[in-house]
Amino acid sequence: MAKQFAGTPTSIVHDWRRAMRDGVPVAVPCNGCTSCCRSALLVRLTDAEARRLPHEVYEGRKVLPHRGRDCALFDAEQNRCSIYETRPIACREYDCRAMWLAGFRNTERGREMNERLESWRTEVHSDEDLGVIAAVWLKARELLKRCDADVQLAAGAGVAMAMLMSRKALEKLGRQARRGRVEKLLAILNRNAP
Repeated sequence: MAKQFAGTPTSIVHDWRRAMRDGVPVAVPCNGCTSCCRSALLVRLTDAEARRLPHEVYEGRKVLPHRGRDCALFDAEQNRCSIYETRPIACREYDCRAMWLAGFRNTERGREMNERLESWRTEVHSDEDLGVIAAVWLKARELLKRCDADVQLAAGAGVAMAMLMSRKALEKLGRQARRGRVEKLLAILNRNAP
């Protein structure tokens, strides 16, 4: 199976910046993929969303319920979300490419998401691209070590960190990564090669 192009690391971060600036969801090239709906991901709800949608409480948070591994609102026969037009903001903003850039695999939640993460490929054209991967990788792992964060949140925080860094800082981090100062970084790139 041919891997789908996720964008360059820099373009993914630019997508996130544009989404934040314009107040719109990131345009993830899902192309019909529904792995996030079928991988038992915890979809946190706002209070307003919990008033209009079925939910359960998990560790004190209101979340969408599941039927097995599938979201309870996923229509398996149609292979789509039954409330797509009014889906929660957490669903609208979810970008599995953040977990992929961080080098994470969804080991605790499912085969479907891992298959999706393995299906992405990227191209590294510059030190800035390599710096983005390094920034996401390092920030995500720091959060996991320090505060036992959820992998999805840690990956998102890693992308947010890269968003906040200047191009010069990312290029410098990329050059350091090329010199081998960021461990395991090339393993991520090799694993995600086309």
